Amino acid sequence: SGTPEQTTQLGTGYDPTDVEARWYRFWEENHVFEATDATQNTLRDSYLNGADWELFVSTLDSEQNTWWNGADNMPFVLPVPNTGTATDFSGWQSESGQDSSSMFMQPTQNYGPQCAVAPDMADLWPVTTGPQLVLDPSGQATSTYTYLPLGGFDTTLNLTMDGISEIPGASATLTPTTIPNASGASIFSLTTTLSVPPGTYQFTVLANGGSTTRAISAFLTVPQTSLRFSPSMTLNFGTVTVGQKSAPQVLTIANIGSKSVTNLAIAAAPAGFSYTKTCGATLLAGKSCAVTITFSPNAGLPYSPPLTVTDSDPTSPQTVTLTGQGKGVATLSFSKYTLTFGSVIWNTTAMLSSVVTNTGTVPATFSSFTFSGTGAEDYSLTTNTCAGGLNPGDMCTLTASFTPEMLSMVSPKLTIEDNVLAGENTISCTGTGKTSVTVAPKTLLFGTHQVGTNTTKTVTFTNAGNPLAVAISITGKNLGDFSYTTTCPATVAKGSCMVNITFMPQTKTADAANLQFTDGDPTSPQIVTMTGTGS
Repeated sequence: SGTPEQTTQLGTGYDPTDVEARWYRFWEENHVFEATDATQNTLRDSYLNGADWELFVSTLDSEQNTWWNGADNMPFVLPVPNTGTATDFSGWQSESGQDSSSMFMQPTQNYGPQCAVAPDMADLWPVTTGPQLVLDPSGQATSTYTYLPLGGFDTTLNLTMDGISEIPGASATLTPTTIPNASGASIFSLTTTLSVPPGTYQFTVLANGGSTTRAISAFLTVPQTSLRFSPSMTLNFGTVTVGQKSAPQVLTIANIGSKSVTNLAIAAAPAGFSYTKTCGATLLAGKSCAVTITFSPNAGLPYSPPLTVTDSDPTSPQTVTLTGQGKGVATLSFSKYTLTFGSVIWNTTAMLSSVVTNTGTVPATFSSFTFSGTGAEDYSLTTNTCAGGLNPGDMCTLTASFTPEMLSMVSPKLTIEDNVLAGENTISCTGTGKTSVTVAPKTLLFGTHQVGTNTTKTVTFTNAGNPLAVAISITGKNLGDFSYTTTCPATVAKGSCMVNITFMPQTKTADAANLQFTDGDPTSPQIVTMTGTGS
């Protein structure tokens, strides 16, 4: 009519030629096309494809129009490059070559009341994505049949097929075969054997609801070919963790013709996939070869690349779609993979930290943090901010404490059980326990002194660690010739104290004794040897 706003829909089961003529007459200039909500498209092609689509856009004249959908910026659904491709206004301009002088903007006038036209009767609108199917190299074809009720039509639909039995070696299914309330979709799947001759075959899908029957006729083209691919032209490898490999799948290429297929070449494997093959450049009649394909994702992303096969067959090139989902993993980096504590005084604590960063694409989870190996009992985690998990890009801190109980080097490992690819990470720890006590000097030589006279020397006791209970005594065979006084308390804190040893010989003999410190240090008791001679 020239100005009414409406949502346009290509294809309702009409003959394509009629649709083209009808649209050519309608689509002139100064029209408004507006969808009223997100469920509507400003333009949707559900029938024309291939040569029919090319003919349509080449005879179309559409300029100086206004297009609008305020709820959806991708309201154009086209059959190119693939059936059901949603695009925006610029995509429509590019694919159709039309509307260079048109605009995508909200109309200045409200046309809603003019478009609010109720159906004059209950009816059913069937739509298919595949009115013209081409058998793929695996002998399969699929399409979708969608049913839209109009005017309150809500009867359950029963779906049947006609004409499939007249296609030699063909079988087909509809899933489902019933559509409640006349609203829904069914998947049409057709499979053929090797005996189907090349050509074009017509079949019909019927929907019956009460006294209403609607049918869509479609055409299946079986190309002239000598090659058959199995199991299908799409291989789905499922979800595979990054860094791991899927189970291999085998693509078989069979020559079902009477002559050799030459110049057979398989393109390089796309990223994330690898293959081995038994196929040479020539495939003899009646023979087959195999391509064994493995999926090894390197990112947590969906994969759907093509694998292209070229050859002398008329259907060349053939494209096999490889699909799979990479499952992201947590990968961890550590600021320190080895914590070197050096010498640490017995019964004191030293601490070192390592900062952990999740450099992966999914959260890291941790199940345990365990010290194991020689000296593991001397270590513990003082700080652990990783226990609750770590999101990608985040950091946490592990602080290990070393409290030596022995005076030797110990080198345990901190094992972190997590969900990273290897399943665990380790931090090596090394440290040596060191005595907390030093006594100096270790030997006191008093020399020769007259009986009854005395001389004094000093021993320094140093505690470099935690407070120690210390008992001081003199032992040996000449106890009476040696005595001491001390500034050391019963418990010696960190620091030094003195012990003064006095030698007073009682006889003209050589005397010997020991000054002994008994404490909790692993070197206890510490002994100072003492000698002197009376004259």
